[in-house]
Amino acid sequence: MRARRIALLTVATAALLAPAGAGVAQGASHKFKVDLTITQETDWAQTVRHPRSVTESYCGSRDVHYVYSGEGDGLLKAKLRGGRITFRNSAGWLSTEMKVPGTVISNAAYTVARQGVPDEGCVVPDPLDTSVMAGTCTPLVRQPGTARSFFLVQRGKLVLTGGFYRKDKKACADPSIYTGVVGVAGRPRRNDLNKLIPNKRVRSIELSAATNTVFTAKNLSDFGANTKILTGSGKGKASWKVKLTRIR
Repeated sequence: MRARRIALLTVATAALLAPAGAGVAQGASHKFKVDLTITQETDWAQTVRHPRSVTESYCGSRDVHYVYSGEGDGLLKAKLRGGRITFRNSAGWLSTEMKVPGTVISNAAYTVARQGVPDEGCVVPDPLDTSVMAGTCTPLVRQPGTARSFFLVQRGKLVLTGGFYRKDKKACADPSIYTGVVGVAGRPRRNDLNKLIPNKRVRSIELSAATNTVFTAKNLSDFGANTKILTGSGKGKASWKVKLTRIR
């Protein structure tokens, strides 16, 4: 599950690094003080099939497979006051990394059931260990960590992206990625950041983004190779706000 989240973050970050701010001199840079607050809350449930299809199932036409049912919740909070970042222009504005201290509360649990009746002599492998799938979950304990994140500008809008890393280097399953990736609240409405960042007359910039999402199978991830999510439900609530103050 953790590998899935990392892969999603890598793909999303690569997709966001598109050219922006045309007409701005390449190599230009601007320094800002940054105050940033991130809050992301999730409550999810899902069922996942393995193997993913009848043609890949155990025992041929008998369609013997496993269905994993999971549910969980989590809360991520991170805050930075008086940080320092530099925006540089290289095919678009991109900030230096921000290390935002925070905490995460995570909870997840899975059960498994075998579907289908195998033919005599067909050996069906054991299911995955559901305790390993859930990860290290401590639902009543806030785990400290750091949101290693940065800003970029896409089509004039400020985008927050990055990942949250627990201090203990452990993880709890979260197919919604709300406790593993920051910036899921989306982008603020203002779409002229490619002009505001290099404009030295602009002394400060304040922006915020928020979203409430109802989860379905399309919003949640499966387990990766040869698995298929069957159902998904729950809800997510996320927000972030930032104040950028230009440093002379």
